[in-house]
Amino acid sequence: MLKRWLRLPVTMNRICKKRVLLFSLALNVLISLCCILFFYASLGCKNSYIKYESLPECQCETMLGLSSSQDTVEQMEESITFLNQTTKKNLMQHHPNIPVRIIMDMTQNTRCNLMPSLFNIRWHNIYWQEAKLSQDTTVFLYSAIYDNRKHTDVRPCVRIVSVSSSTCLPPAYCHLWFNVTKPPVPSRIIKTEYIDYQWMDRSREMMYLLTCRIPPSMGSIKPEAVSVVHTPCHTATNLLHVIGAAERESMAVSSNFISQNDKWNGQEYTAAVCGPALYYYHQDFSIRMVEWLEALRAQGISHVFLYEMDIHPNLQKVLRYYESDGFISVTKYSYPPPYISEPSIRRLWTLVERKKMWAQENVYFTDCLLRHMHQYRFIAHHDPDELPVLLKHNSYTAMLNQILNESYNNNARLPIGYKLQWNMFYNDVEPPASTRDLPQYLYMMRHILRTKEDLPISSGTYKAIYDMDYTTGVSSHVVISCNSDPCPSDLQEVSPDIAYLAHFTWTCGAKCKTQDYMREEPAILKHIDVVKAAVTNTLKKINIT
Repeated sequence: MLKRWLRLPVTMNRICKKRVLLFSLALNVLISLCCILFFYASLGCKNSYIKYESLPECQCETMLGLSSSQDTVEQMEESITFLNQTTKKNLMQHHPNIPVRIIMDMTQNTRCNLMPSLFNIRWHNIYWQEAKLSQDTTVFLYSAIYDNRKHTDVRPCVRIVSVSSSTCLPPAYCHLWFNVTKPPVPSRIIKTEYIDYQWMDRSREMMYLLTCRIPPSMGSIKPEAVSVVHTPCHTATNLLHVIGAAERESMAVSSNFISQNDKWNGQEYTAAVCGPALYYYHQDFSIRMVEWLEALRAQGISHVFLYEMDIHPNLQKVLRYYESDGFISVTKYSYPPPYISEPSIRRLWTLVERKKMWAQENVYFTDCLLRHMHQYRFIAHHDPDELPVLLKHNSYTAMLNQILNESYNNNARLPIGYKLQWNMFYNDVEPPASTRDLPQYLYMMRHILRTKEDLPISSGTYKAIYDMDYTTGVSSHVVISCNSDPCPSDLQEVSPDIAYLAHFTWTCGAKCKTQDYMREEPAILKHIDVVKAAVTNTLKKINIT
């Protein structure tokens, strides 16, 4: 009896341990289920794919005339004297979505009643158009791009850059407009892709890329404009010009050669740069911008694409000069509603509401790549405080084609892009003696001291060169969607022994004053004579000191 009682605590201990183990297992399962449910609840239906279906044809119930046709023509031809451009040319060059050709056609012809006039479009914050998809869901539209790339799985199609605070967009349709006098061709939006690396949050406007296929009956014809509606053949409140072309322009190729690699088509490619939306309103960044553009040009960058918000008058002068020079193209941008457009409060908003601002970066980065993918195959994203450092090549084109050649040799399928890692050139580090006598207006050329060790590559410490044969939606650092599935979102690293990005930013403090922490980067000065002469000449021409 005594032995039995002595064994009882041991038995009870085993039972307790077993129960604790089972309880712990059940709790872990419950927590995992809750996490999964929370995950999917937060996702909403961020990416939806719907099989293409043919729709009944739309009919125009009435044909409408434009009562102000003569006024419209006269206004479009009116000269903007300080820009030395007509209104029509300025809108076509800078406005992200206004269908100028369609509007001019309206002045000569009657239009289908399903097409909104210029004054029936619901405009917001200057550049955004509204599509009401349900009682609770409003989508704001920024641009529409024609996509006929050979790897596109729904080729040809129209991609629409949009934002909404909804986490699950309802079904919607495109009206594809090929001219003003005939009814639109309806097409269901078959892809709705959430373009962001952040979790969904109804408190901010989130980017969606909407895709509608051009019906087979239309072949590969590019529509002039597109509207988004909640019901096929419903009168639209938006009308976006469709940008793009069926084939890539010749400027994408720098030269042709006889390739020894069966996978390479024997073409060497040029590169363009997509910069950010510029909102230097309080800060005069004009001189730094001139140096950055001339340094990129000296490296062989073919073209730079920028977005313009409210900016300093001197920076406006710089942009207009380089536009007339043909080296840059500028598209106007504003944050969508309900975000404020007043530049001083907007600046404060960008400092306080960082996640909302980051979400909007996805809009203009994605728009830039899609808007110009028919011009260049390789487009890099670099900011004005970043400069490529080419260690083994004299030009960006030569560097790009070396890594491309290596990719053809080493990969069954090419990567969707390449990443150049950052190395830090801190703002509080004085120029070394070797560059101290260079003019003050050559900030990057003077500040050539960098950290001795390469910065470890990780999320957010690199920028990409995108292959536009595949890339569709991006954030500041990563690819989020491709033009076909599966989408290998990883980018191929470029060895920092070949090239990297000098990032002129932040402060370093006392550690940068130690002798063994910093070193000079002479490769930044590879084109110093060309850059110095070009910057000096430009600043004199536009009278900025």
